[in-house]
Amino acid sequence: MGIKFKKSVFMTFSVMVSQLALLVLYSCFVDPAFDDLDCSIPLKANITELKQVFYSPYENQQYALPTDTVPISDFRFNMEFEFEPINTAKNLGAPGYAYALDCVPVFDVQNISNIQVFLTDFFNELPPGRDISYLLLLPDGSQLSRFRDYSKMEQFLSLKFNFNLSNTRQLNSLVIIYLKNGEQFRLRSISPYLTNEN
Repeated sequence: MGIKFKKSVFMTFSVMVSQLALLVLYSCFVDPAFDDLDCSIPLKANITELKQVFYSPYENQQYALPTDTVPISDFRFNMEFEFEPINTAKNLGAPGYAYALDCVPVFDVQNISNIQVFLTDFFNELPPGRDISYLLLLPDGSQLSRFRDYSKMEQFLSLKFNFNLSNTRQLNSLVIIYLKNGEQFRLRSISPYLTNEN
C-alpha cells in the first residue's frame, strides 16, 4: 500500500514538473513580432474597433470632461483603437505567453484606408459637416488629413488641435475610420470648452 502511494505521488509530481517545464520553455520562445528586446518591430494586424475618443489634459487623476474649460495649448484630441494581430493570433491566448510589461506594441495595420474627423455642430466660423482633419496634428507635426502610413500605429493616437479661437467653444465631432472593405467605424464626442486663456 505504501509503495503504491509513493509511486502515485511520484507520478503526479513528475507530470506536474513536466507541464511546468513545457510552460517555461514556451514562454521563453519569443516570436520576432513580439521581441521585447525591440518593441518597435510592427506586428501585422487589423483594426477591430475605435474604442473611445477622450481629451487631454489629464489632471486630478482624470481626463478632461465636457464640462471642463481648458486652454487650447494644453488640449489634445485622443483616440483609442483595438487591434487584432493577423499572423500570430493563434499564440496570443496560449498559456505562459505574455507581453513584456515595458513593451508598447506597435501595429502594422492592414485594413485602414483613411481617418477623418468632422464637425457635428458649429465651431467658431466653421459649419457642421466640415472636415477638420487638417487642423489635427500628429506628434511629428503632420496633419491627420495627410496621414496614410498605418504601419507603425499604437493603441493610442494623440493629436494637437491647431486652431486660433475667437471665443470659448466646445468641439462637437464625429470620427470616421474607413476600412478597405468599405466598412466604417464611427464615434461622436464632445470636447471640454476650449479657450485661448491659460
